[in-house]
Amino acid sequence: MTKPRFRCPARNEWDRVVATFRQSAQKPGREGAISRLMLDMMPPMLDAIERERDNKTPPGEFFDAVAAVAGALIEEAIEQRTVGQTVGRERYLDQMLHVINRIVRPRIVAQKQSRLIVPEY
Repeated sequence: MTKPRFRCPARNEWDRVVATFRQSAQKPGREGAISRLMLDMMPPMLDAIERERDNKTPPGEFFDAVAAVAGALIEEAIEQRTVGQTVGRERYLDQMLHVINRIVRPRIVAQKQSRLIVPEY
């Protein structure tokens, strides 16, 4: 008998809000971009989380892996923002970290219904 796979709690949350992201994906600007990226990235990310949990990846190693992947996304965002620039990129990194801190920190420290950053946020 095979052991049941771990189901990431965020998958339940994603299943609950995915329709909201599908609706918002049609919008222009920031809200549409957030929705489209979430639709593209959340399903494989949840698969990866479940796979690593099934592989019994230690929490500290998983944390480092997530930081590496987040870093790659942040680097790409800064690259897109600074095409052709050779200076000032650190300022965009500081700006990105400020935005992450402003949005994610309250969600980490407060009681919340969802870990997902829904478009209305």
